[in-house]
Amino acid sequence: KELIEKEVKYELKQKELAIQKKQAELNALQSQINPHFLFNTLETIRMRSMLKKEDETAHAIKLLAKLLKRSIRWNKDLITIEEELSAVKDYLEIQKYRFGDKLNYKIEIEDDVLSVKIPKMTIQPLVENSCVHGIENRKESGFIIVRITKEDGYMKIESIDSGIGMELSKLEEILNNIKN
Repeated sequence: KELIEKEVKYELKQKELAIQKKQAELNALQSQINPHFLFNTLETIRMRSMLKKEDETAHAIKLLAKLLKRSIRWNKDLITIEEELSAVKDYLEIQKYRFGDKLNYKIEIEDDVLSVKIPKMTIQPLVENSCVHGIENRKESGFIIVRITKEDGYMKIESIDSGIGMELSKLEEILNNIKN
């Protein structure tokens, strides 16, 4: 009787594992379909924009599709600064479409750091932070400078913006939290 109970439990566990496997396969298939649907939809919208001579909108949609595709296909943890900056430029161009003349940007980079590998999505969040906190709430136009240099054997990545900054006490609090 005990042996039969063990066998029944084992069979139930096997069936449960098979169901979980099928669910995982279905989820994987859905994750493949969704990006294709999004890319096709974006391409349709882009083509309609082009037909209507809305070239700026078509270009912004193309950049958005590139960013989306890049985020899905980047299966490497480390990429070159050149690859990262390509994504940053696309992101800034989309923000330029959004903000118009309110956003100006410049990228300053030393050529010898272009092939240096960094974790993907290292620079873009810094630039996004500059857009959100430095540009978005301004009434007048603002700027963002992305600067990458080598100093004393280290690479220095900066995202500088014309935002109002933060209180010195807040900065000290953040630096203290990082230190601890």
